[in-house]
Amino acid sequence: MNTLTKPHSTRKYNHRIKENILMSTQIIDITNKICPMTTVYVRLALDRAASGERLVVFLKGEETRRNVLTLLETLGQTAEWSVADDAAEGDYRISLCKS
Repeated sequence: MNTLTKPHSTRKYNHRIKENILMSTQIIDITNKICPMTTVYVRLALDRAASGERLVVFLKGEETRRNVLTLLETLGQTAEWSVADDAAEGDYRISLCKS
């Protein structure tokens, strides 16, 4: 695993699905970023992702959550959001599979 720290934490994990095909998941942690850079990081990650790749975005704040969901909707992506597990108040997780 690469231990270099990037300005935004992006890691890839592999998950096995029924047909034994590896599906990659990209983790985008923008909890320490502020708007409008949050949407820039998500857009860059989405542009780099392959079709069918799963992305999970960790973010902080209601405004950021709304902005990222609006961006994804504008780009024709379907996403689900939830309050992040074991997180501080106002931390969210958005999950999507790039179409």
